[in-house]
Amino acid sequence: MSNLLQDKVFVFAQNPTPSDSEIYFLDMVANAAELTGAKNYETIKHGENYDLYKADSNSGQKFVKLSLDPSYDFYKDPEPPNGPKTFKIIQFDAGIPVVAKIEDAISGQNLVEIGESALNFGWKNVVEAIVQNSQTPSPRTLKQHLKDLYKRTSLEEDENLRTLVETNSTNYQLVKSGILELKQEVQTLYKPWYSAETLIHGNLSADNIFFTKDRAAFSSWGNSYSGHLFLELAALKMNLDFPADLEYNMFLALKESAGVSQSWEDYNQCKIFVSSYKFLECVYSFIKETFLFEGERKNELLKLSSYFCRNLGNFSKLSGFKKHQDELLKLFSSPVV
Repeated sequence: MSNLLQDKVFVFAQNPTPSDSEIYFLDMVANAAELTGAKNYETIKHGENYDLYKADSNSGQKFVKLSLDPSYDFYKDPEPPNGPKTFKIIQFDAGIPVVAKIEDAISGQNLVEIGESALNFGWKNVVEAIVQNSQTPSPRTLKQHLKDLYKRTSLEEDENLRTLVETNSTNYQLVKSGILELKQEVQTLYKPWYSAETLIHGNLSADNIFFTKDRAAFSSWGNSYSGHLFLELAALKMNLDFPADLEYNMFLALKESAGVSQSWEDYNQCKIFVSSYKFLECVYSFIKETFLFEGERKNELLKLSSYFCRNLGNFSKLSGFKKHQDELLKLFSSPVV
């Protein structure tokens, strides 16, 4: 079991539906949490520090979050009014430490299931949910979020990855200095008003936006923090390729519903700031896929390449992109080729 869990990222990440090994492990979690009648497991998301599944049970549908990172703290996840409510959090040892969070599932379908075009009709519900959720206190600030991001994207913090990059890259110091330059640009673009005391999800996407009969709701709040609502809209636009006029309508609705005073020009400056740290995440994730996973996770590489190409217009405004444009375009086009 220990080897199975340690190799989980290689075994499971390619599967849109749970494998027999995953189901076996999820049954172990259900038994440990005394979740009776657990069955019909469905993969919702393979995250970087946790995996998310949906399951039927005698007490209704549940989300099951699993993490093999002993430092991952599910207790810090906020519970917004439109988010899933915690059923149970458990920790146990299955050869290596495992932490699991079981929540009441959202009774609806996400945008992966019904298609991203549904946002064209349900965007007002999404804006309403963003504003309602923003009133929930958050234990993490934007500055703490960035601090965690810098640590998560540091080669010095990951000895295994650092060794692989040093051994297999032609110029380790160039890679290291490039990452540092991206972090410095994030700091340069930061403005104090971005650190508003409102809760944002931070990474709304097709797999965590659910539509029920009359509202929208969001799952996967583990990386949420407090910040200006423009950060939420900017990240959403980068994750989903919806029309510019819809983006503007959502901007106007946020201003009206939340009483936001900043202008459209302010929003676009905020989007450049969001692009800077999303660019950092994207580049570092590509480094991990290339050196740590040896390019074997083709689906993950294609997702990163697609995200990069979709956001070229945003990234091209960054000095870090302009400086290494030719190399980046060649690097991120290679999975597609």
